[in-house]
Amino acid sequence: MSPKADVIVRDATEADLDRVAELWAEMIELHHGLDERFWRRKPNGDEIFRQWMAEAVGDEKCVLVVAEVDGAVAGFVHGSLVDAPPAVEDKISGNITDVSVGFDYRGKGIGKKLMAAALEWFAAHEAEDITLLAAVKNDCAVSFYEALGFEPHTITMWKSL
Repeated sequence: MSPKADVIVRDATEADLDRVAELWAEMIELHHGLDERFWRRKPNGDEIFRQWMAEAVGDEKCVLVVAEVDGAVAGFVHGSLVDAPPAVEDKISGNITDVSVGFDYRGKGIGKKLMAAALEWFAAHEAEDITLLAAVKNDCAVSFYEALGFEPHTITMWKSL
């Protein structure tokens, strides 16, 4: 990435999905390296993930945004609107399922731009709050989300059987 390269944040298209799947695979491998309990990709996991993202393109309840630098997709964010469970008061929440920025593009503000676009999309769709998961051992991600105003709310407990 050249020092003066422009970052374009835009809705993803079908043409972006191969690169989005590559970035997802990088993220999964990174997490598995931090903690072997993290999900492992299926042999065809990239293809399955790509299909899931294809379904998100144009889905009015999903956001799939990419950051483009010098014509290349450098990162993406994916999320969706979530209705409250039936036994609690109605509200719309947002859930960010995946955020990934390519290793060569990290530390350049791209993640912040992606998250800003996603949060703007959720606000425009009347979400009252946003949730996401961050791996406990991924200190960089936890710090990144905290700097954006996210805070711990629940704890996922783990036990192998």
